[in-house]
Amino acid sequence: MRYQLTPASGRQDQSRLRSRNAPSTQDHGSVTHPVSVTLFTGPDPGTVRAWAHLVSSTPGGDVTQLPAWADLWRQAGFLPLYLLARQDDRLVGGALVLQRQLPVLGVVGYLPYGPVLAPWAPRDATAR
Repeated sequence: MRYQLTPASGRQDQSRLRSRNAPSTQDHGSVTHPVSVTLFTGPDPGTVRAWAHLVSSTPGGDVTQLPAWADLWRQAGFLPLYLLARQDDRLVGGALVLQRQLPVLGVVGYLPYGPVLAPWAPRDATAR
């Protein structure tokens, strides 16, 4: 399953799933290529490999962002969600979010030692 994630109704504390691309900006606010942020509940094997490579090759990347960590927590009742950012069809960042339904609290998400941003990715890119 694949979703596009954007803030809902201008509120920062809620999210709604729908298509949206956001421009990234560089010096003096000029628009370059859009950054697309996508939430995957079951990414294809190629996407999982690309994410594992990005985490492993990024300084400061942590084992808790790797797909093997997601598989471990899936067995404990968590739903792994991959929130991935692409620019020009190239993976530039993202996060593994572990989601679980808890009594009284409802659905909670756990983002262990993330997000991860490629060292070569533009630091001033924004997603809306």
